[in-house]
Amino acid sequence: MTEASFTHSASFPDLLEQAGCSLLVSTYQAGQLVAVGVADDRLSFDFHRFDQAMGVAVGEERVAVGAKGQVWFLHDHSDLAPRLEPAGSYDRCFLPGSTIVTGGIQCHEVAWGNEVGADGQPDLWVVNTLFSCLVGLDASYSFVPRWRPPFITALAAEDRCHLNGLAMRDGVPAFVTVMAQTDTAGGWRENKLTSGTVLHVPSGQVVTTGISMPHSPRWHDGQLFVLDEDGQTMITTGTPVSMMIENVDQRSKDYGAIARQYRPGHADYAYDVKYGLRDHRGGGRSSARETAARVAAGALARKVVPGMVVRGALVAMGTKAIDRSRWNWNFVDDAENPFFTPD
Repeated sequence: MTEASFTHSASFPDLLEQAGCSLLVSTYQAGQLVAVGVADDRLSFDFHRFDQAMGVAVGEERVAVGAKGQVWFLHDHSDLAPRLEPAGSYDRCFLPGSTIVTGGIQCHEVAWGNEVGADGQPDLWVVNTLFSCLVGLDASYSFVPRWRPPFITALAAEDRCHLNGLAMRDGVPAFVTVMAQTDTAGGWRENKLTSGTVLHVPSGQVVTTGISMPHSPRWHDGQLFVLDEDGQTMITTGTPVSMMIENVDQRSKDYGAIARQYRPGHADYAYDVKYGLRDHRGGGRSSARETAARVAAGALARKVVPGMVVRGALVAMGTKAIDRSRWNWNFVDDAENPFFTPD
């Protein structure tokens, strides 16, 4: 038995409740497929053993799990869900029903396509990392090669570029991530922190390169999202870094009770006096939504210049100014100093 521990943020149960879904998480090292849901306003966890679990694809009636040497298919048996203990806690139930042995291909991702096979089942695309290609499954073979990057010259069990991620668009493969555009056994390892690349599957063209160990690309709402690792090199070209934090769960009505009140710590009064207006719903220059991007930028800058300390203090209020000859940083955070002045 492998021990698996976890922590979660306090708001996570509410997030799942609002989305009306559960979450499946695969853990390669622990060899588990974890179903995370909410019951009685608390998170519930169900752990299921799949050696070296990696890729997971959820369909309407089946779930595919890429594991050690095989791809498992979990079939929908939701009629059994009400009978599971504790009663009333489950609304779906998937049970292992079949498997196809692939051998050790390092199946990092699987994704359902929009085509239907001869058996009437949806088409499944598999990321075959060891052989540097995208493949299909067939009961008569370990796998059927379907696409490989144009720089890969042969089908070989050599993990030449560490092809690891797949983004589907309209039911067909659209983008993949690789650690490097290399064509030798394990060649991607040499410069993996700076050689990561996103490829466009239909054309084989490079979308972007020079990123650090990209993975898990996803096409969503007309945009491509890709995760990449820190890499600890922090190489930049001197161009600006842009950060976007989408506010997708606005609930303006929640602020109705304070429409005629100034919020403590938000500089509402000063903003109202200076500009003659304020947004009680949390918008404006004093909103955390507006400052979040600069906080994120500061976290990035801290990695580039570790040990640097940035501090702020009030040096003037109207016609009143501090005495700079008496500057004392220790006084800024003093409990008896409500205005954070350094003198």
